[in-house]
Amino acid sequence: MDFHHLKYFVEVADKKSFSKAARTLHISQSAISRTIKALEEELGVQLLQREPRSVTLTDAGEILYLRARQII
Repeated sequence: MDFHHLKYFVEVADKKSFSKAARTLHISQSAISRTIKALEEELGVQLLQREPRSVTLTDAGEILYLRARQII
């Protein structure tokens, strides 16, 4: 896990969308998706509940979000 992983995660959580976060960060949606998936695998928990048009934080995602905001 590095700073970029946390930054991408926070942006997706704030925007509630991978595509909106990608536009804001000026990177591809697939890059953000891969990064979040790698973060979830590294931590061994699902951080985001993926919906057809948005994402929501899981309980573990809420905890990481609060810590990541402090770090960023």
